[in-house]
Amino acid sequence: MSLADLTIQQLGPQGDGIHFGPRGRVFVDRALPGDRVKAKLRRDDRGMVRAEVLTLIKPSPFRQVAPCPHYEACGNCSLQHLNEKFYRDWKINMVKEALRAERLSPRRWEPTLFIPERTRRRATFSAQMQRGKVVLGYYRRRSRQISS
Repeated sequence: MSLADLTIQQLGPQGDGIHFGPRGRVFVDRALPGDRVKAKLRRDDRGMVRAEVLTLIKPSPFRQVAPCPHYEACGNCSLQHLNEKFYRDWKINMVKEALRAERLSPRRWEPTLFIPERTRRRATFSAQMQRGKVVLGYYRRRSRQISS
């Protein structure tokens, strides 16, 4: 489609950074609020504008180095570049917004439980036959290629 210089204003419910521009929203994979990026734009099958970061011009104050060495290639764990405090606040606010949308207002909030860093709640593995052998692992980011 085209290239654009975007500033990310919000983190969406799917973990995409969102840029609000004169022609609407742009959903930017692995971008965070406060990031300024040079990105490649495209329209997806549903007509939404999506972008892939080509260059991180100015990083978000919420950005951290992802702890997993496979983060850049792997298609899982898409928010490892987000610092823990922002991540927790974002998750809690998503629950509050969902309840508010259903006109539900709890009388009190219990402390939120989060799993420890560098652990998993779930894992989705994929398997493929490659050259007569079964390969098991995760899909690489934005592909059907397995990273074993």
